[in-house]
Amino acid sequence: MKIKKGHKSLSVVIPVRESNHTIGMTLKSIMSQTRQPDEIVIVSRKGDKTKSSLQKYIKKNLIRYVEADESSNYTRDAHINRWIGANKSKGDYIFFTDSKVI
Repeated sequence: MKIKKGHKSLSVVIPVRESNHTIGMTLKSIMSQTRQPDEIVIVSRKGDKTKSSLQKYIKKNLIRYVEADESSNYTRDAHINRWIGANKSKGDYIFFTDSKVI
């Protein structure tokens, strides 16, 4: 998703961990809101199975997929992944949610 000039932009950050069964419903829910986000940033650790279920979103540039540094002991921590996503996001406002929220 591209950030449009001239208005306040909204980023949604979603930390995931083996969320391949729920992330699709979460993304559909986010994309059906009255105010759709300008970008969606999904953060996981390398090798997470969630990435395989996000390929169609990645190819269409509907989301940005970020892999947390594998060398960190904290990559399984959703709080750290939220922080990483916030630092990677470009929006004026950042909304945090989880991969099982509809």
